[in-house]
Amino acid sequence: MDAELALQRGDVQSALVLLKSVTRGDPCYVRARIATADIHLKHRSNKKLYLRAYEDLVDEEAPTIPAVCMLPLPPY
Repeated sequence: MDAELALQRGDVQSALVLLKSVTRGDPCYVRARIATADIHLKHRSNKKLYLRAYEDLVDEEAPTIPAVCMLPLPPY
């Protein structure tokens, strides 16, 4: 994945731009959103955007029980 290569180069912003370009109909959409959340937490130390990425994913996928179960526990 190109976003992974960007992260390896230390280019966090390019990785986020690439992941944001993945459209909802793409088979990698959920994976891209999860990767986006991980970048916000691990590379930017932004817990709010980390949780927001998962919340947006659940909102987009309809609030079903499996979708809600995807929400991570808040990082401490």
